[in-house]
Amino acid sequence: MSEKLLVNPIECEGHGACAELLPEMIRLDEWGYPIVDGRPVPAGLERDARAAASACPTLALRLLRSLGASREPRQLRSSLWGRPLCFSWLTMPTGCVYLMRVAFI
Repeated sequence: MSEKLLVNPIECEGHGACAELLPEMIRLDEWGYPIVDGRPVPAGLERDARAAASACPTLALRLLRSLGASREPRQLRSSLWGRPLCFSWLTMPTGCVYLMRVAFI
């Protein structure tokens, strides 16, 4: 099963521990904040990716199972007027990958 690294830019304080533990997939920008490779984590790096995610002092780095090749959003039940919620990946031009939650109203 493939997994992806996601960084929460609001929680991240730029400690750089993730880039030290997983330089193959994470590089730092000029201010010390991580830029995560948007590709799935290769099988040989999964252990290092877990170590990098658990070493983050602010828990801003997450290792999540990818949505698969179909890249279809996942619908969940919501208490928001009974409408489904949709989770979708957003890849920025810089290579950062974010998980977005969209509510259909």
